[in-house]
Amino acid sequence: MSLAVQVTIDAADPAVLAEFWALALGYRPAQPASAGQARLMDPDRTGPRLFFQRVGGPKRGKNRVHLDVHASAAATGRDDQVRMIRAHAEVLLAAGARLVEERDEPDQFWIVMQDPEGNGFCLD
Repeated sequence: MSLAVQVTIDAADPAVLAEFWALALGYRPAQPASAGQARLMDPDRTGPRLFFQRVGGPKRGKNRVHLDVHASAAATGRDDQVRMIRAHAEVLLAAGARLVEERDEPDQFWIVMQDPEGNGFCLD
């Protein structure tokens, strides 16, 4: 039997960061945000819940865990995959993400980004 998992993310502003990740993942609020925390859930109930908690001070150092966002799961070929990944990256850039780098390997294309608080993640 598998167990449910929740990913907890430290944030300076949990509500703002939850809004960004709701857009990035197609998630919705799990309940109204309270002071210092916010929760998101996968509307299909297949992905993990996300919990954002307020912490003092800015993020320091590299993430030890990061999310891989599969933006091209419905792609029908490599060109379609790259187009879908870049299109989602543009949406996230407009929402406050930062582009770190594009990686184009013979067997895979992905984009490394940071959310508005500097947490690294990949789009593939």
